[in-house]
Amino acid sequence: MKRKNIFSVLLVLVMLLSMAQPALAADTAETMQLSSTEGTVTVSNASGRSMASRAGMRLYSGYHVQTSANSYAWINLDSTKLIKLDASSKAEIRKSGKKLEILLNSGNMYGNVSKPLASDETLDIRTSTAIVGVRGTKFSVAQVKAVQPGTETLRWTTQVQVYEGAVAVTAQRETPEAAVEPVMVTTTITAGTQVTVAPGTQESEIFVESKLDAETISGCAAVELANDPETLENLGLDVSPETARELLERDQTEAAVKQEEADAGKTGLETAADPDIVWEAGKKPSPPSGGGSGGGNTPRPEPEPEPEPEPEPEPEPEPEPEPDYALYISDQPIPTVDGCLVTDRLPVRFINNTGKEALVLLIPHLERRNEAGGWEEVPYKEDVGFCGTPDPLPPEGKDWSEDLLYLWGSLEDGEYRLSYEVGDTFETEEWVYGEFTLYTPEDNQGLPLASGEVSQNGED
Repeated sequence: MKRKNIFSVLLVLVMLLSMAQPALAADTAETMQLSSTEGTVTVSNASGRSMASRAGMRLYSGYHVQTSANSYAWINLDSTKLIKLDASSKAEIRKSGKKLEILLNSGNMYGNVSKPLASDETLDIRTSTAIVGVRGTKFSVAQVKAVQPGTETLRWTTQVQVYEGAVAVTAQRETPEAAVEPVMVTTTITAGTQVTVAPGTQESEIFVESKLDAETISGCAAVELANDPETLENLGLDVSPETARELLERDQTEAAVKQEEADAGKTGLETAADPDIVWEAGKKPSPPSGGGSGGGNTPRPEPEPEPEPEPEPEPEPEPEPEPDYALYISDQPIPTVDGCLVTDRLPVRFINNTGKEALVLLIPHLERRNEAGGWEEVPYKEDVGFCGTPDPLPPEGKDWSEDLLYLWGSLEDGEYRLSYEVGDTFETEEWVYGEFTLYTPEDNQGLPLASGEVSQNGED
């Protein structure tokens, strides 16, 4: 069978050395992750391709996350920024350097930014009617139906609740047809307050503020805050876990109605956050991000002369899409004693990103990197045999382990890689590769082997 050299991937699955854990935490803090899910959650990449969602999967700029009814998704933007996507909601994540944006296309979300953003960081939540600038706070953003001021018309708009700190909310006020650019207004919302945005109205009517109480708090947020007595005490609210559950069930019922209307074509696109032009007018403003960065009485600026055009910046490279299949082995050096693993077997994990059943032939091939940088096959021991029947590889992946000592005997220190054949059928098989490093600690006295204990003179 012909090998297809598709990829070589590394990801930490099992940490064999406790001293390596701080390094893992530092790496995780720099990546966006789908930390956990409840119910049915779907993920698609920037090109719209569906990905197999799983706890701990990495998210890249342009990824979409969508929840079904009674389903939730927790997203770590980094170690201090948590986003919880409510039921029947959809959002897109965008990241460029230290600038983060969440495009809330539909539904609701809760956010907890536990550490104030640095001066060069931004985090904006964009909807079809507002931009919410966050710097360090607990808050929620929701799509709600509200009466347009001066009319009896119900329309979808944005509602923001703040539980700790402050956020800046920016919206477009009523703008004369002859205006060169839309007029933007920003207000600061502090803890204990909610604001409903009514864009396209007079400046005094854009932001309708009210005091938070235990009946109006978002159910998605209430479940999180029920375990945060300090924040509730500061808000002067009494929200027990039972109350939070009742609020959540109330919101789940409303979310189901929203979803039915969206599916029937009565709503949906009108509530979507346009990824390029969020506002109804033909311009896309870029208000500053952060609580307290502006007020509600922004005067209309005088027209300025057209600036000299700036050169277009080089576009950032698109993140490499996840492969259909992958093999994950520890990227931390694995200790050995006399060429034998300290643990019984080498853990590996097969990942299936196709979303459907596949096959894996559990006949491992081991190679060692030579001095020239190439790979050389490590022969099996003479008495090794295999069954040629493939095993199923489910969409959620498969855990496996290999007994290196039994298959190849004692191994020298160095870089190795395992490979297996995978595919939806074995007429279109592919190969997955996982690399690892073996090393002998300087002081290996007393380390246990898979087959027994090491004596003081190094003999079994």
